[in-house]
Amino acid sequence: MEAFWINFWPSFWATVAGAIVISALYFIFNDKCFSLPNLNGSWYIETTTVNTTYNPFQGMKLHYHVLIFQEGNRITGSGEKIYEVSLNGTREYVGTHRVHITIQGFVNKFYLSPDRINIHYYEDGEKRRSSTFQQLDYEKFGKSETFHGSFSTTIADQSGTVTWSRKPIKRPDSV
Repeated sequence: MEAFWINFWPSFWATVAGAIVISALYFIFNDKCFSLPNLNGSWYIETTTVNTTYNPFQGMKLHYHVLIFQEGNRITGSGEKIYEVSLNGTREYVGTHRVHITIQGFVNKFYLSPDRINIHYYEDGEKRRSSTFQQLDYEKFGKSETFHGSFSTTIADQSGTVTWSRKPIKRPDSV
């Protein structure tokens, strides 16, 4: 029995030390290498319509300026439509003519593929309220300040591409 206790304690303490090291490495990697993207702050959005049931919206580019608040994987915020370029010409939304949007969303955390950012917003348009859904991919490695993805909206059944950037996006002059 004495031989058991002589061999037990070194094994026990080695196992405890190993568990502590593995736990510490897990938390360090989880916090530093696999953390959620920080989306808090000011963003500029550009949507480009690829498909629509209303031909004048084909190729249309809309620009928004939004403010995002993130708590864990939940996202809320608000913003305004600031610019539009379509087959009908260009339009800048200023002052009381800016169209307000209310944003909700969340981040899907993945360890082996890009995180997915899901955004839904309501737009209080001039004629009616509409709904838009966006999906963006976040590459974990690197300090990208730009995200790309797709969108679909209830306005003329539009869908297309979307870009989010921390810096203002250059405004196109025409479609």
